[in-house]
This record gives sequence, structure tokens and C-alpha cells, in this order.
Amino acid sequence: MRNNLILCLIAAAAFLTGCNGGGGTSNRRNSADYEPNGRWTVAKAAKWKAETGWKSGCDYIPANAINQIEMWSDSTFDPETVDKELGWAQDLGFTTMRVFLSSVVWENEPEAFKGHIGDFLTIAGRHGISPMFVFFDDCWDPHSAYGRQREPKVGVHNSGWVQDPSEEVRADSTKMFAEMGKYVKDILATFKNDKRIYCWDLYNEPGNSGHGMTTFPLLRHTVEWAREVNPSQPVTVGLWTEDLPALNRFLVENSDVISYHNYSNPGNHRHEIDYLSMFGRPMICTEYMARKFDSKFTNILPMLHAYDVSAINWGFVSGKTNTIYAWGDPHPKGEEPNPWFHDIYRQDHTPFDTNEVSIIRRVNSELTVFPERDFEMDIKDSAKGTEKTEIFVLRNFRGMTAQFTSYGARLVSLWVPAKDGVFRDVVWGFPNIKGYLDAKDIYSGPIVGRYGNRIGKSEFSIDGTEYHVVANEGENHLHGGGKKGFGCRVWKGEYCTAANGQRGVRFSYVSPAGECGYPGTLTVSVTYSLDYDDELCIDYEATTDAPTILNPTLHAYFNLCGTTDSRIDNHTFTVASDYYTVTTPDLIPTGEIASVEGTKMDFRNPTRLGSRIYDDNFVLRKPKGSVVADTTASWGFSSTPEYAATVYEPSTGIEMKVYTDQPGLQFYSGDSMNCTDIGKRGEKHLTRTGFAFETQNFPDAPNHDNFPSAVLRPGETYTQHTRYLFDVR
Repeated sequence: MRNNLILCLIAAAAFLTGCNGGGGTSNRRNSADYEPNGRWTVAKAAKWKAETGWKSGCDYIPANAINQIEMWSDSTFDPETVDKELGWAQDLGFTTMRVFLSSVVWENEPEAFKGHIGDFLTIAGRHGISPMFVFFDDCWDPHSAYGRQREPKVGVHNSGWVQDPSEEVRADSTKMFAEMGKYVKDILATFKNDKRIYCWDLYNEPGNSGHGMTTFPLLRHTVEWAREVNPSQPVTVGLWTEDLPALNRFLVENSDVISYHNYSNPGNHRHEIDYLSMFGRPMICTEYMARKFDSKFTNILPMLHAYDVSAINWGFVSGKTNTIYAWGDPHPKGEEPNPWFHDIYRQDHTPFDTNEVSIIRRVNSELTVFPERDFEMDIKDSAKGTEKTEIFVLRNFRGMTAQFTSYGARLVSLWVPAKDGVFRDVVWGFPNIKGYLDAKDIYSGPIVGRYGNRIGKSEFSIDGTEYHVVANEGENHLHGGGKKGFGCRVWKGEYCTAANGQRGVRFSYVSPAGECGYPGTLTVSVTYSLDYDDELCIDYEATTDAPTILNPTLHAYFNLCGTTDSRIDNHTFTVASDYYTVTTPDLIPTGEIASVEGTKMDFRNPTRLGSRIYDDNFVLRKPKGSVVADTTASWGFSSTPEYAATVYEPSTGIEMKVYTDQPGLQFYSGDSMNCTDIGKRGEKHLTRTGFAFETQNFPDAPNHDNFPSAVLRPGETYTQHTRYLFDVR
């Protein structure tokens, strides 16, 4: 589309005024699944989307076919080529293909045609592909005929593609409606319950090639025929131009799911997504990717994935359609243009751009995003009654994906790309809430607090008043009291706009005075977001009505191998720290701040973890590289996150950098795991298969005057900002 704002506002106005369009009457008016005009309800469309998921693929025609007629005719249908090319599609992770049918072939050999559709579905099914079939098309040559098709014109885009129906058929509208009605209803009735089919696209770009509103009667009848058959798959007609507002209104009002074409740059495309999302229906971009116009796999496909818009680009294997050449830009000598306009592969399977192939594989790689039903559970709390857990998902522009649950405001999964282009989940977790409830290790991914880390002898004082908190590690207090702390509470979760302007998830919790022994009623929130640069951002905020102490932190276990049954011994660590806090054997600080020089704590240069064991706190360098030279130095906190550490895993090439405004970083190498918990992929959580980097104040800070203060007072607002930035080497 050239200007989507006008189109979308017109369509929105039609939608919001409650118009139902002219899709014909329906005998299902009273059904909860259908609107009066026969269109699926929003709820039914949403259920379909939940069952089918996000898909990507191409507008597909075999390389040896010039148009729809040659693809489907009995004499030229080529299952071997289809099988080969769909195998290449499967290798890229494509899960759908948009394929144009042919009324010409049906008219001349209906049974053979339907047989070939069945053959195509069988081949596609072997490769995990669910096709989307298109009936009519107003693009390119208005003349067509059954039989042998002409050869392509050298260097000319789509020189043999034909409109369907042809100009000759359109000349007699009465006959056209009769014949086309039989065609549409025969195909739909034959395959209406075939679960291998993704969707039906009733008409490609209606009104194109100068047809304008003369197309409308056929379009309207086609919708009526589809509603009469009532296929189990959704039907749609794609929005493609702002020049036909009445037609666009009809398309929106009669499509079960919203589909559209956009060959423009990411900014324009993103605006279209924003406007079309107001209809609350699943969306499919059924045509994009024109390199000449800055519509590319590198900048559009990740965006479509991030917005959960199924993505279908024009072109797959360069062939007789000549779609490597741009519209209106012929190459009479037939030389390859640079860049190609459409298509991914040459006929020998060499790609136009190997980087694009890596991007496609990366975005299409399967991400385990757990279904809501597995993370919705009623949890009984003696103080607050029964509370229901929820799950939330965030994706960024590049396809990085994170999942969170309100149980403990915890991070469930975090998918980042590795050097092979495939996404890896780099955090421990469980496949459902029950897994977290039953786990012996309760610290997989939650926000812990009020006080993360340890408080010696479970006591501290504020302004001369002594307080005793729950002892849950011998005589000491750990992570806010374990099962009574933040990590085992149900937080209130909601999507929001984060401080960085990105979509985020905000979890909030009110900790009553006396909970686990802490003074003051504390109101705390944690906001997660994903930035454009593959960065997990965590922003904390809290207030209190009485003096208290506070030191929350994320306690996630990371493994940059991307599999939690691989040890982390080969991870390389670098920490911006010259000092650490010395501890007693039970890991309570003595108050001494010692140099890392000559100790196992020296990670100032990249160092392989090896077999060394850690559960220690680094004293991070202050802004501008200053260090704490003695115990009398003034602490202060940075107003913005500063670089703290880097972790690198050579097998995947994944690198994680940590930035924080906190003075300390607790490093736990995962050596005390119980080895019995079963993780999200059926693996055991063994020792040294996950590490924790907890950004924080120092352990036991309330009991050491030379440590940073952990006291929060009424009228003050606690804030903390931590970033985990992921990259590939």
C-alpha cells in the first residue's frame, strides 16, 4: 500500500459504526461463533489463531511454471519439483505457502485438478506446510486460455501471469457468476474440513489492473458462496490499496481474519499493523518483500514475528515468472539484477543472499512459548485467599522472545539468536506452574526479596529498633524468606509501555507490614521490556509507609549453550570488579572488602569458568572506572546502568553483557543443585548447568556500616535499573 492511514481510518470507521457489509444472509445468525453476515466472531478467530500459531512462508509457484494454469494442468503438474522445493521451504522453517488456484483448469479437468490439490496437500504435509489457497486474481494479463502456456518474456516481471477469471469470461456476467459459483463451491466443499489447509484467500487484489469497482459483484458473490459452504478454515480477502474505500470496507467486514499487502519500508509497514490491529483479529501479511523498496527479510520478517503477524512474502525459487525483476524494470538481456526484486533461491538452490537465509532460519526457528492454560492456576495464600496466576509474552523487533508468569514475577523463558541463526532459550524453567510449585529449587527465574541474598542471623536494626526476619537457611535469612518471600507470591501483572517506550510487562505487589518480619507496608513494581538491541530491561520501583530495608533482584539461571543439560564450564566470564566482599563459611560477609588480585575472584580479563565454585559478591566499579580503595569510601549509586560483566559461550557464540546501577553482582555457579528437578524440556537440573548473575546491594548490608545503605524511608522512591544485553560473536 502507498498510504495506509487513509485506508485504515476508513475501515475503522466502518467497523466502529457497526456495519455488517453485504456478505449475504446466513442460516447461522444465532450461533455464538458467527456474526449476522456469516463472518467468524472475534473469539472464534482468536481460537483459530491460538491453534495454528504464527506462520511464515511464500507466495509459491514452482520454478518451472509460468502461471497458475501451468502449475495445475494435468499435463504439467510436477509433484517432483513441488516436493523438492517445499523441502527447501521446510529447511528454512516455513510453515505455510500461499498458492493460486485456477478456474481455467477446473473448468477443463475438474477431477484431475482436485486430485492435484490433494497431491499438493500431501506433499506439503510431509514438509510441515499448511497452504493458503487463492481463488481469483485481478493482476496482470486479462487474457488466458487452457493448454500450453507461452514462454516468458526475457527479463520481464511476471510476463505470463494471468488474471482469473479472464476478460473473456467476464464479458458475460450471468454465465460468469454461474460457472464461477460452481467452481468456488466445488473446491470449498471438497476441502472444507481438510485440516491441512491454513486459510482461504477468496480474491487477490480485487479492483487491480483498472477493474476498480467493476470487480465488486464477483467479489460479493464469492463471499456469499464461501459462507454458503461454511468451510472450517477461515476466509479472507487482502487489503491492498487506499483508492477503493467502499471495497475496502467490504473486505474488512467480511474477512474472518485480516490480511493485507505491504511492499513498503518498515516504518510504513509498522503503521499499517498498528491501525489494522484495532479490529482485534488475527493478521496475515500475504505479500511483502520487494528489495528495491526497502521491504526485506532483514527488516520486515523479524518485525512481523514480533507483532505476531503471520508473514507471507512474494517469491521463492527464481523461475519462469521472472519475479527477480522489478515491476516496470525490464532487463532485455536477461541478466540477474542486483538486488533481486523477489525470490530467495536460484533453481540450483543457491540463495540470492546467504545472510537473508540465515535471518529467515533464525526468525522461523521454533520458540517454545508455553500456552496460557499451563500457566493459569489458582494458588491458595493463607493471607490473601486464592489468586490466579497468568502468563505474559514479549517479542522485540528482531524476534527475541521472553515469557513471564505472575507467580513470583518470574522469567520463564528467554529466546535469543545464536551464531547459526537459530534461537536458543538461555534460562532455566519449568513447562507449567505446577513445575514451579513442586520444584525443590524455588529460585528459577523469580524476583526475590524483600531482601535478595543473605541477612546474617536473620536480624537487623533501623534507627535503633531491632527486627527479626524469617530464618530459612540455618540461622540466616535468604532471598526474603524463601517460600514466604516475593518469589512465591502471586503478583498483579499487566502489559504496559515501559520507560524505554517499548511494550512491557509490569508486575506489582503490596507486601504488608510484618510479612516475613519486615517493617512497613511496601508497594513494589517490576517492569520487564525488550529493547531493539536484544536487551532484557528490568526496572524496579518501590515505596513504603515506614522505614524498611529493600534489595530485590532477578534470580534467573542462565545457560548460554541454550540447553540446560549442558554444563557451563566453557563459559567465559569478565567482571568489572577489583574488589569483593569476604564471607564466612556460611556465606555471610565479614565486612572486609578485599582485592581480587591473586584470588579466584579475579575476572578482570576474560576467564573460562572451569571447575571453580562460586557463590560470591563482586564489588562493581563505580562510574568512570573509579574503585572502592578502602572501607571508608563514599558509596552512592549510579543514576544509569553501568557496565558490570560479560559472559560468552563459544559453542553458540552467544554473548551476554550485564549493565546495572547497583553496587554489587552476586555470581552463583550452580553447584548446589538437587539434581532431581525436571525442567521445561524433560531435562534434569544438574549442578553447573546454570549460573546466576544477581545485580544487587551487598549481602547483609544492613549489618555493616561500611556497606551501601539498604534502608528505604517514607517519602522516598526506590528505583533499580538492570539490563541484560545479548549479542553473537
